[in-house]
Amino acid sequence: MTSITTGGKTYLSREGTWSPSPYSGHWLDIALSGTKSNRDGIGARIKLVSKTVGAQFNHMTTSVGYASSSLGPVHFGLGLDTRADLIEIHWPSGIVQTLQSVDAGQVLKVTEPER
Repeated sequence: MTSITTGGKTYLSREGTWSPSPYSGHWLDIALSGTKSNRDGIGARIKLVSKTVGAQFNHMTTSVGYASSSLGPVHFGLGLDTRADLIEIHWPSGIVQTLQSVDAGQVLKVTEPER
């Protein structure tokens, strides 16, 4: 593990290793492909609803902090839920796309509809 602070020293520890939490659960990644909107769906807002977790909101962006960037897909943690009951994508073009009963544990590739 590395700890870096602004204006401070960098520390490297070899004692701890990362391991999944015993409470880690299911997940769903959504990879967007725009047709009317931009190619990567940047700016799209996503609402995901699952039984136990409830409603979650996220958006497609490449900006995650100062002087850094990140690629998609958009990640959702589902905990004990094995599927998303509802996914609602609000594309930058104004198109709203709805998906239902989507299985967890996958990278779901979604293309913006032509409507």
